[in-house]
Amino acid sequence: MTKLKSPSSNPKKRLAGMDRAADLLRSPAFQLTEEFERLSRLIDPFPHTTALEQLVNSQRWADLSPALRALENAAQPLTSAQVANLFADLKSWAVPPELDSIRKLSKHITDLALSADRAILPAFESLQSLTERTTATLQTSLAAEAFAHREATLLTRMAAINSPWALEDCLGVSVTGFARIARLRDLPKEVEPYAAPASDVYQEELGNPVPFDDDSSPDQREAAAVNGGLNPELIAFPRSEYPTVLIAAGFEFEFKLIEAPVSDKGDGSGLFDPKHSALLFHLEQSLRSTVETKLKAAAGHKWIRQRVPPDVRKRWEERRQRDLDQRGDAYAPIQYADFMDLSHIICQGNNWKEIFASMFSNKAHFQVSMERLSPVRNAVGHSRPLVRTDQLTLFSEASRLLSAIGAGFIVGGSSLGAEP
Repeated sequence: MTKLKSPSSNPKKRLAGMDRAADLLRSPAFQLTEEFERLSRLIDPFPHTTALEQLVNSQRWADLSPALRALENAAQPLTSAQVANLFADLKSWAVPPELDSIRKLSKHITDLALSADRAILPAFESLQSLTERTTATLQTSLAAEAFAHREATLLTRMAAINSPWALEDCLGVSVTGFARIARLRDLPKEVEPYAAPASDVYQEELGNPVPFDDDSSPDQREAAAVNGGLNPELIAFPRSEYPTVLIAAGFEFEFKLIEAPVSDKGDGSGLFDPKHSALLFHLEQSLRSTVETKLKAAAGHKWIRQRVPPDVRKRWEERRQRDLDQRGDAYAPIQYADFMDLSHIICQGNNWKEIFASMFSNKAHFQVSMERLSPVRNAVGHSRPLVRTDQLTLFSEASRLLSAIGAGFIVGGSSLGAEP
């Protein structure tokens, strides 16, 4: 690998440059030296797009994908100002040729995920050879025993899809992406959903929470999610087939009966979309029920006054009173909670320490999970269709959260959450 060289002959400037270089090497973007070296050994400089296409369609991609993802995640903590300073410092330094190949490769995968729609139905033999390598490279210490059976499971799941689902000429990327989606589905069953090992995987794959404007187009929303750190391999499938891919990977929800909220006068009527909105309804009502039950057990009937922030409590009271004024009927106060109200209440100092820490184990990881779900919840609430990144976030984080609170549901034929 080419070394970075300082062009300056001025001793003071050279020392300053060395200091900047030392800071650079300690920065998040350059911490994964071993991954960088491994990645550099795996790839050759790519002078033509055809070389990229051959790579993403081969078994070699299974080795390359984890290393590339690790480098991309390492750069995520850098602010825009740090990135600008980074490039300013590097202007007069010789850049390793491998770095340009890595940038080109990363952009190629992102472009594929966001724009490619030509799909194929892979032959079983092709899936078999790629799945073996992919399973080995994605195996972690999270669930080594479970990974022993994952190769056969992944192959069975992919072979069960009977319509074209993998991107043409990018089978290696599609198989790796499918394996990553399946891993997100399996995590809540295998490990504590909000413990550090699981949260590291969610962060690696889904990236940072990304709010979006109501006027954002589907393409803009997906691009924003990828720019925020979401792994583009996870959406490297044709848009029309993405729901099929999610279900085949294991995200098939069948809910146990959950009661609709009933007003003071006993009105329990209401209609809900049986698809995405059903999952969000189940999730939000389960969270509301958990918050109310746990806090009432801790503080009795004064739980709202003692355990809910005053500004939140006031907003609930105003909404409830408005219902009473307009309809002559109202629901329990918790039914007027915003989605993120629930997050704030759960994470409030005494509530977290005394009640919810044992349920979610890590406050920061739980908050990020709720922040990822919030824009998706708003999209469904405003009757906007969910793009692939929205669907992935909804299914992944909902199964994780419902598992943590023990709210019964069935995903992919396996019971998760509360016992029947």
